Amino acid sequence: SLSDGSITVEAAQPRLVARGRAKPDGVPGDLAITTPIDRFAPEIEVKARLDAAARTRLGFDLRPWVEGTTPVESKVTLGGGTGVATVSVDLRESTLSVPALGVAKAAGTGGSATARLRIDGGTIRSVQDAVLRYAATELRGRAGFDGTGVLTSLDLDGTLGPVPGRRSASRVTMRIAPGPKRRTISAKTDDVDLLFRALHMNAHAEGGGLRFDGTLAPGPGLGLEGQAEAHDFVLASAPVLARLLSMVSVPGVTGLFAGRGLPVTRLA
Repeated sequence: SLSDGSITVEAAQPRLVARGRAKPDGVPGDLAITTPIDRFAPEIEVKARLDAAARTRLGFDLRPWVEGTTPVESKVTLGGGTGVATVSVDLRESTLSVPALGVAKAAGTGGSATARLRIDGGTIRSVQDAVLRYAATELRGRAGFDGTGVLTSLDLDGTLGPVPGRRSASRVTMRIAPGPKRRTISAKTDDVDLLFRALHMNAHAEGGGLRFDGTLAPGPGLGLEGQAEAHDFVLASAPVLARLLSMVSVPGVTGLFAGRGLPVTRLA
């Protein structure tokens, strides 16, 4: 819905153009609507600066992962109950934080997010050509949703960086697919520390790889069950583990963590 608008309308064959400033769903922004005069098939362009309250009103409450103002530009083409929207978000003024993944971007650091959405009956049914960029991070993906908005599929891959404790960006891939009873999920990365961050463990690994395979619970949530396996890495620092092994008189533990670290072939 539109409110508090100041709109100028121009009509000249073959199209009608309305532009100005208004509040779509209570969020102030610049608006331009173009449609053929002989039928209603609008192309809508919107520019707005969204803070946390505005994103929440529009149904995109991203806290605590995204904080601050996000300038957004969107172009939506509608026709016959379906539509396509291209969205571009400037992330320079915002902070990003997903500690378990090592995602951390401060306000003032350049960044952007872009995507193409397919809309059917007022519901987003797919996201294509999605790209998130900042610093050494570049993630690309696509996703599908059912008629109730539940995520049904996901393909995501790219790099994350800088990640605390790592000298280089980490590679990540994730797949979610429909299954006979539950959606399946698989993910892998060369950042073994992701496992320790997810478990809130004070530990640091070098080298190796990490893989997770499991299933997602039905419904809109992302509750999951499965198995994570890390392989071929060196446990360079694990203070709690070192103390436990010392207590049971495992020889050389202190020297291992002080020197080259503890080689681990497999941890599941």
